[in-house]
Amino acid sequence: MTPIKNCKMYCLSYQDDAKRDAMIDRFHALGIDCKFYFGPSEQDKRISPSLTKYNQRHLSIAYSHLDIIHDFYYHSNEKFAIICEDDILIHTRFREIMEKAVNDSIHLQLDLLLLGYLMPYKIHEKTPFGLKYPMPESALFKYYCIPEYMSGTHMYMISRSYARYLIKTYYQHYSEMEKKFFMIDKILMSESNRALIYPMIAVENDEQTDPYHKLCHKVHCTSSYI
Repeated sequence: MTPIKNCKMYCLSYQDDAKRDAMIDRFHALGIDCKFYFGPSEQDKRISPSLTKYNQRHLSIAYSHLDIIHDFYYHSNEKFAIICEDDILIHTRFREIMEKAVNDSIHLQLDLLLLGYLMPYKIHEKTPFGLKYPMPESALFKYYCIPEYMSGTHMYMISRSYARYLIKTYYQHYSEMEKKFFMIDKILMSESNRALIYPMIAVENDEQTDPYHKLCHKVHCTSSYI
């Protein structure tokens, strides 16, 4: 397996062996080199025991992503980090698509490119998102502006400079984390030059229990994902 040029790939897996094994198989099938991270526990010193279980869980998820971003910034020389969760399916042309997406992100000076996210409908030219920049009608993948209500961090790519900003702003500043309601989506998307790619490169798998997540999977999952 070989890395994607200019990228370091990470997968967040909460010590679920079955999910992790499935993701390893997907990465192997696509020849992708990926580093797994298991995340902090809810007893992590950064997570106040006075918080509700719901908030502890979401803060744990947020710090999991920030821990990976910290590792990327201090232990990698790559220009971008691709970070994903362990309950996704990946596009079969992932490597080919990402090689172009990396170059496009450099051209657009993107801080954040969403590759997998929650979307209950298909995006088309009349969808009120707005293209990030003009692309040929024949282009298989396009870049759209991200609306404020967007959620989902199934897979995304961040730049080294934005990783530095996130670490300096949030990594040890617990009060700043609380202001963002513990949600990693809000932290990532609040202050970045950002875009989403469509069709998405990663979709949630068919094991979702939440009706909204099930709908998003049904709308976007095709035979192009493994």
